[in-house]
Amino acid sequence: MYFSDKLKKMISFGLKAVVVFLITMVFLFWIEAISFRKTMKIEEKPKKKIFERKLVDMPFYVFSTSVVPYPKNFAPSGYMGDKNDIKMTGSYDVKLKKKYPCLKLTYDPTGEKGWSGIMWQNPANNWGEFEGRYDLSKATKLTFWARGDKGGEVVEFKVGGVGPPFSDSLNLTSGEIVLEKKWIKYVFHLEDFSRHTISGGFSFISTREENRNGCIFYLDEVRYEN
Repeated sequence: MYFSDKLKKMISFGLKAVVVFLITMVFLFWIEAISFRKTMKIEEKPKKKIFERKLVDMPFYVFSTSVVPYPKNFAPSGYMGDKNDIKMTGSYDVKLKKKYPCLKLTYDPTGEKGWSGIMWQNPANNWGEFEGRYDLSKATKLTFWARGDKGGEVVEFKVGGVGPPFSDSLNLTSGEIVLEKKWIKYVFHLEDFSRHTISGGFSFISTREENRNGCIFYLDEVRYEN
């Protein structure tokens, strides 16, 4: 009986010693880990880069073939209305600048909706689903050159107009313009409008009502200026 009680006390003491030892080791490991973390530079995994909107300098081009490198700020991806009725190609037939082609737009009104257009967007095919808006607050105007193939072509031009969730801060229209058979410079004055978020850089619309037999017109040097 005496030896049994003594054995129990020895086992109990041994267990307590083991527990104290384990607690001490865990505590020392924790202290060492903290000290190691302070002395070592922890390398973090780089975060995925998202679109960063910056205040851009002027001029800021929508389209130009005379600028090197070729500006890629906006893509002419936003086909609207009867999409198959509008065709866009390069042309040397009626150059605005020597040696450089312009844009030739051909509208053939055969679709059901009775109108067609193209919007220059950032990124391509963005109708507001993606953040691609530029801060164009330095721009006081958007200028572009246009002319008709025969004269009398009717076209409406626009700035902005992209919808939510990433909406443009402006939506301007020139109204319907009757083009002449010569190059004319047109100007959107922007001073009185917010320009801090724009992904729909420029667009146009042609309608069957105003162009019964279709039309051909030309564009060049579309850019934001201060």
